[in-house]
Amino acid sequence: MKKVLVTGGAGFIGSHLCEGLLARGYRVRALDSLVYGRREDVPAAAEFIQGADFCFIDGGHTFECIKADTENALKVLSPNGVIVWDDYTWFVEGVSRYLRELSKTLPLKRIAGSQFVIYRREG
Repeated sequence: MKKVLVTGGAGFIGSHLCEGLLARGYRVRALDSLVYGRREDVPAAAEFIQGADFCFIDGGHTFECIKADTENALKVLSPNGVIVWDDYTWFVEGVSRYLRELSKTLPLKRIAGSQFVIYRREG
């Protein structure tokens, strides 16, 4: 059986996508922060996941992409959840620039001897 993760699975489009995938025989997991979606809109046959304990953000992208990925990760991050960014400082300047800006509002830590940056949400 094929498995699918639908992010935003409790929203209007996501919940309908879950229904369609279930009807086609997929095993469906619906991830949603419930900021905009509603738990009751997730089909009963779908496994519901509220929040994520770990998010990895690949740093090989532009400032705008990293910002959007980070904002989405922060929406679904569980209490005590962790985000790790692959900084790619030597390759993409937009990533390090965004992380410098973000570090003014969140306690980011660089993992010594690596190009990884980490944030843990207190909860």
